[in-house]
Amino acid sequence: MNFRSTPLVAAISLLSTGQVLADGQIAGRVSTTSEQSLNGMTVKLERTGQQVLTQDGGRFRFNQVAPGVYSLILSQGGRVIATEKVSVVDDEVTRVRMELDESSSADDEILVIGQAAQLQRALDRERFADNSISAVDADAIGQLPDANAAEALQRVPGLSIGHLLVEGRCNSFDE
Repeated sequence: MNFRSTPLVAAISLLSTGQVLADGQIAGRVSTTSEQSLNGMTVKLERTGQQVLTQDGGRFRFNQVAPGVYSLILSQGGRVIATEKVSVVDDEVTRVRMELDESSSADDEILVIGQAAQLQRALDRERFADNSISAVDADAIGQLPDANAAEALQRVPGLSIGHLLVEGRCNSFDE
């Protein structure tokens, strides 16, 4: 057998087995019963351990999910808010809508979002970003000993600031 045709033969044999990556997807939306979308919530796919944050409109998506039954766990700040079972079929998009009843959760407990939760949200934004970002929480900037926001932003990795001759006056931002 000719060695040049070996990769071609291997590729054809893999395609003919039917074991092509044809996993399903889970696409969903998280909202309240009054149609208010919930952004920044953590959605975890239980068996795989994959996690995503809900984006604009409370939307989320898991790609390349093997067929089977999974549990979606919705949480915020480490507190589990809701769970839902979903069944994923090969080569199909499973659509999920998670609606949270505002009245029942409002009566049960009061959630106070403080500085630690804001810092956790900034860390979640960095962790679940599609690219490399540095998220800076406004409360954290306020605690820095800098004279203004431009000087505080100097602390962000990858951001450099050019100054005028006057101290504290920002001239330009560079990445």
